[in-house]
Amino acid sequence: MFSIKTIDVADNERAFLFKKNRFVSMLDPGRYRYWNPFDDIQVECFDITHHEFDHPRGKFLVSNFASQTESYLETFQLNDDELGLLYRDGQLVDIVAPGRFKIYWKGLEKTELRRINLAEDYRVPNELLGWLGRGHHKPLQSAASQSIY
Repeated sequence: MFSIKTIDVADNERAFLFKKNRFVSMLDPGRYRYWNPFDDIQVECFDITHHEFDHPRGKFLVSNFASQTESYLETFQLNDDELGLLYRDGQLVDIVAPGRFKIYWKGLEKTELRRINLAEDYRVPNELLGWLGRGHHKPLQSAASQSIY
């Protein structure tokens, strides 16, 4: 019996292709067909409009397969004495706690992580503190207080 596996990756998706539970490649949008007589091909599709790449083996995949993933994903590692301010297209969207490792999809938006060294100056810049204190963004206020205290 012939066994062809057809994979459709939508325009807003990227996929990881595995064969026998081993990473093979990244898949861009499109239709793919693979000869699969032993049913050993697996695909994990991800919606890149959900900017953060949250996967149980994410750090392993980007570390061990950097040459295949680097054009799709970018990583940020904060030290234990750093606080991160995450910006997408120039807008502050999150405050990242010290010591965190984050992975984001490339290409959809420009992502920037500004670091605040807490060992040098254990304070948030006044302009940011004032912005958070005015209640413009409740989730960021919550993230800030959890990251600092």
